[in-house]
Amino acid sequence: MCKKRSLERSAFRMHLVVAESKISALTDDQQWAGEVSFSPVTPDSNHVVVERVFVVPEFRHRGLASQLMARFVQLAIAKQWIIKIMCPYAKQYFKLHPEAQSVLLPQDRF
Repeated sequence: MCKKRSLERSAFRMHLVVAESKISALTDDQQWAGEVSFSPVTPDSNHVVVERVFVVPEFRHRGLASQLMARFVQLAIAKQWIIKIMCPYAKQYFKLHPEAQSVLLPQDRF
């Protein structure tokens, strides 16, 4: 089951679609603009790894990666996940957003 959430920013509209192992950003005409991908460390684990945050070049520098990560953090809180970071952008996001670090293990916080 997928859930959609609309965002407006910088004269473009995105829909964030939550799927099993990713959150995708789609334009109104369903063009893929980027995603954050993640997976459980082991099956049925609440430890989840952020593997990649990617935004298509034409949609970069508009805050979309940050919006994807913010939605991911909301999902992690709702599902009580503990997050491990593999993606350099995700690491930077958590450094810049200490309020989001509650989903990280204490030793992984900045």
